[in-house]
Amino acid sequence: MRYFFCSAFFVLLFPVLACAQPSIHFETMKRDFGTVNQKDKVDFEFHFVNKGTEDLVIEKVVPS
Repeated sequence: MRYFFCSAFFVLLFPVLACAQPSIHFETMKRDFGTVNQKDKVDFEFHFVNKGTEDLVIEKVVPS
């Protein structure tokens, strides 16, 4: 009986745990700088929010 209740608890809890995750949403996904000379410096800020239910951790950023 104890095994049944433990199994039922995890089966019912799994969908809640599966949905608990970070979800990053950007205002814009790309920026076209047009023609840029090699020595010119260009800046752009990507604004984003975490719409998930867990903390969003950004471990590495790689430019394209």
